[in-house]
Amino acid sequence: MQEEKIPRHLIIIALVLVVGALPPMLDATIVNIAVNDLGKHFSSPFAVTQWIVTDYVLALGIAVPFSGWLLQKFVVNDPNVAQKLP
Repeated sequence: MQEEKIPRHLIIIALVLVVGALPPMLDATIVNIAVNDLGKHFSSPFAVTQWIVTDYVLALGIAVPFSGWLLQKFVVNDPNVAQKLP
């Protein structure tokens, strides 16, 4: 039986998605580790600081897909659009 080979472009897409998912996870981890320091710095109780961190992570989870939708909706499909910006 001959095994089907996974197309190269699918492997590249999968790698980009995995690498693209790492920064938000790392960001959320760093913020969660800093909860105690943030609470001390802003003189707020732990529960309040934790709610703010939770809201931040939820907003990040909404903003990332929404920004992709906005780019598809409003940006011209020109591969050189970044070069035309001032």
